[in-house]
Amino acid sequence: MKKDIYILWISCFFHDSSVALMKNWEIIFAIEEEKLSRKKHDNSFPILSIKKALDYSKIDISNLDYVGFYEKSFIKFENFIKNYIETYPIGYYWFIRWIKEWLKYKLFFKDILKKKIWYEGEIIYLNHHLSHASWAFFSSWYKKSAILTIDWVWEHSTTTYWIWYWNKIDIKQELNFPNSIGLLYSAFTAYLWFEVNEWEYKMMWLAPYWEPIYVDIIESELIKINDNWSFELNMKYFAFHFWKKMYNKKFEILFWEKTREKSEEIAIFHKNIAASIQKVTENLLLRIVWYIYEETKEENLCISWWVWLNCVANYMILKNSKFKNIYVQPAPWDSWSSIGVCYYINSSILWKNSEKFDNIYLWENYEDEYILNQLSSFWDKIYYDKLDYNELIKKVSNLIFDNFVIWWFQWRTEFWPRALWNRSILWNPLNKENWNKINKKIKFRESFRPFAPSIVEEDLSKYFDLKWSFPYMLFVAKTTFKDLFPAVIHLDWTSRIQTVNIKQNYKYYSLLKEFEKVSGFPILINTSFNLSWYPIVNSPKDAIETFLSCDMDYLVIGDFFISKK
Repeated sequence: MKKDIYILWISCFFHDSSVALMKNWEIIFAIEEEKLSRKKHDNSFPILSIKKALDYSKIDISNLDYVGFYEKSFIKFENFIKNYIETYPIGYYWFIRWIKEWLKYKLFFKDILKKKIWYEGEIIYLNHHLSHASWAFFSSWYKKSAILTIDWVWEHSTTTYWIWYWNKIDIKQELNFPNSIGLLYSAFTAYLWFEVNEWEYKMMWLAPYWEPIYVDIIESELIKINDNWSFELNMKYFAFHFWKKMYNKKFEILFWEKTREKSEEIAIFHKNIAASIQKVTENLLLRIVWYIYEETKEENLCISWWVWLNCVANYMILKNSKFKNIYVQPAPWDSWSSIGVCYYINSSILWKNSEKFDNIYLWENYEDEYILNQLSSFWDKIYYDKLDYNELIKKVSNLIFDNFVIWWFQWRTEFWPRALWNRSILWNPLNKENWNKINKKIKFRESFRPFAPSIVEEDLSKYFDLKWSFPYMLFVAKTTFKDLFPAVIHLDWTSRIQTVNIKQNYKYYSLLKEFEKVSGFPILINTSFNLSWYPIVNSPKDAIETFLSCDMDYLVIGDFFISKK
């Protein structure tokens, strides 16, 4: 009997810990630790996720053939020490803070595996950017592609471009620390008092509210743009290489404004700053992409990692690049590197052809009996009833049209930080007031942040200036129909679009089509099923507790329709 091959990949110790499990060249299970621990951005060793992956696949540690880790820790540590020596004694505080973490667990992953899960088999340590590049390529369905990965910094590189053909990858060029688009963007994030490595997207959504009047200052003082694809940061303005802050006093003097206080109202100056760094970032990214095309002449480009969650920049590249096809990797951050490592081990170490990735739902399914048991435990707080499928779709679409909020929980959880139809808050996009209501009463977040529309794939080009499939909320698109569905159109006439087809999610697609019957448009507001300080809900219990803790109207779990007593 042929032995099954199992590969477990682990990401942890920096942010967003996760695991992915591959069986015979196919990803069968993946989860972020935060969805089990309920600690947002949980970076601890993902013991809960590992146990759940093994339990789900009905195997134990002895069945694992390989464990993969998403970085080469000793190379990263070497650069950490080198940077400290170069900045001594200024970086003493920073060094003392971080050396404890390195010596406690970051350098001893093998020992932790043995202690925590009793694993003593083979461990494969993969270059961090390579894990991102692998995931981007294998989820793209291309046979050959140029690949661009952009990060803050990892082992030493911040920006790398590659060529990948089947199971061969070739690094072409890379930019190294401290020259980083990610760190530049995060410095401005901190300047506006948004949390670094978490709230960069807030600047992107704030940018359309005013003018990019500081572009020239940024491009002349903070960065030196070279003739090729490279650039250099002017380090006299930054402090991330030796201190806990991203920038220094000279940075503030350059703009004649101190850092915004946490409680300070966002002023025109802050909006101008957001618009300016967004524009500079777009300029830099377009230069890099143009350069890669001229160097490679490839038809396809795969893009991965942190900066590429900037869906406005993605749209600019899509519209202005010479590449025939551009693919932005879904979830391009560390939690998804787990899948990338699995694919790389498969293709380049075991020389096997992996199954192409086409399934974002990688958690276990909850059966009706389990859901009913969970609902019953809240009998004193909720009413619930199981509806016929067609009855449920009609009832929900009519309630949404009447401006009720529907909390939508279906099937398996998305391995993803955004709502991809199974853990969603749904509302009517035709009512402009719904934008503010969700931000203020449910999400408890800034009013300038927009919401994404879900739209049936075949109707995308009727309302927006893009075609094809865009299921992952990674691109904006422009519309000329701002007044038709104002709750999902931003100030610059764009929306962070999410297309849905019948194959991807039949139930959600059916809901969109039913809403079209009552409203005239196959479009819904879709935002993630969570409160701002928690991860997306994972279990029925998570969903019910969230439903009871804030101002909601109705909850749907599977075919169960739920209201409050």
